[in-house]
Parts: sequence; C-alpha cells; structure tokens
Amino acid sequence: MDRPLTEVERNVLSAMLDRPFPGAPQLRAQLATARVVGQCHCGCPTVDLAVDVTLPTAVVDSRIPVEAAVPDGGLILFVEEGRLSSLEYYHLAEDPPPYFPAPDQLRFT
Repeated sequence: MDRPLTEVERNVLSAMLDRPFPGAPQLRAQLATARVVGQCHCGCPTVDLAVDVTLPTAVVDSRIPVEAAVPDGGLILFVEEGRLSSLEYYHLAEDPPPYFPAPDQLRFT
C-alpha cells in the first residue's frame, strides 16, 4: 500500500500536531509529505505512515508525543526515529470504527 492521506486523515494529523510538544515543528513539516504505507487489518482506520527522509527529524521524548480521546476510544500518534510513523485509533466499542473522527471531536488531555 502506498497512497496519499485522505482529507480526514490529514486534518486529524494536523489537529494533533497543532498541540505544543517538543519536536512538533519538525513533525508538522513532515506532514506535508506524509503517505499511508499500511493499514490495520481489524477494520479500524489505523494507518502506518512514511515521510520524506530528507526532512529534519523531530527530537521527541517519547514514541508517543500526543494523544487524544474520542467517543469510544482514542487516537495515538507514534513517532519512530524522529519521523511520523503511525496514527492509531484504539476503540473501546465492540466493533471498530471504520473512519477517523472529525478533528472537532478530539479531546486532548
């Protein structure tokens, strides 16, 4: 799989990267080149990401720089070696949601 981000995926990532945390400016720059290179097989919208490797990497304290709660679950942004690597949607409902929620549904803690 190798495809561009959908509008919803891009908007959700952008909303998460608007949060203040170390490395956010570099990750925001990477968002412009982010592509989906894999997807979860359970039916949820979790995606694996790849970005332009020539862009600066982010210095982050954790592989999880930002999280957001959503109805019946949450979103976790993963970073590996300073690059966007995955946007996970974990769900608490029995059936996984097929799409990411709208950015206005994200609740940051």
